[in-house]
Amino acid sequence: MRIRISNVGNVDVSELEITPSGQVTTENRSKSFVLERLRAGASVDASFFVRAQEAGAQVPIHLDLAYSGPDRRHHSTMTGTVNVSSDPARRPEPAQDPDPIVKILFFGANPVGTPQLRIDEEIREIQQTIKQGRERDKILVNTEWAVRPRDITRALIDFQPHFVHFAGHGGGEEGSIAVEDDIGHAHVIPVDGLVQAFKAVGRDVRCVIVNACRTERLAQALAAVVPCVIGMRQPVGDRSAIRFSIGFYQALAAGKPVETAFDVGVAQIMMIPQGDDALAPLLLYNLEGGS
Repeated sequence: MRIRISNVGNVDVSELEITPSGQVTTENRSKSFVLERLRAGASVDASFFVRAQEAGAQVPIHLDLAYSGPDRRHHSTMTGTVNVSSDPARRPEPAQDPDPIVKILFFGANPVGTPQLRIDEEIREIQQTIKQGRERDKILVNTEWAVRPRDITRALIDFQPHFVHFAGHGGGEEGSIAVEDDIGHAHVIPVDGLVQAFKAVGRDVRCVIVNACRTERLAQALAAVVPCVIGMRQPVGDRSAIRFSIGFYQALAAGKPVETAFDVGVAQIMMIPQGDDALAPLLLYNLEGGS
């Protein structure tokens, strides 16, 4: 098995370690892949000698990723599937797109000069929550960091997600999401521009979650082209935003509908209240089913 790992951030990472798990066994010579340093913008291929415990078109494999950044050690988990033939004498057919039941695309941005958010903790909690759910082997998560406008359309085209999750800062006159410009500073995407992006290359998207303050205007506009959108009416605390994500993906990883996932996310905020945070989440539907 071969995978490619890319450092899309602006700083080098060190002590990179990737360990496969799930329904596979790994030979001793490739228990894990270790790299001393991966420079910003660089990519590297990692190879593993694995044996699947069962045959099938969508055998799940979990990849546990750990690396050191400028300040601390980071951990995350990715889940994918491989095609495994039941006939050892026959070469496997070319892999087809496994098209998981749910593909989640996570966008994170914390531009230079903005208050520091625990976006890394949010995605870690989301991935751990999904990994504990009974539908975990049917869910694939892809993460994009230090997101710029061009990264959004590229990822929508390449990954074709069903769920899109924005985490970071929001608001301003646009009532939209803040990403990074080419030098890492904040750029609030105009609402019309983001709507056009989803209209052009987001036709597979079932739901957009904008887990950022004051994004009601963006949510209302996206609801014209996406079947379901979740935004925040008002400022929401960092911890409350993470609790909402935990509740939402608990339900989603259990196979529950979006309405239930939204209600569980709100319940998580309400169980540990902080001011009016529980009033922030807003769920909108496109009654015409999207564009």
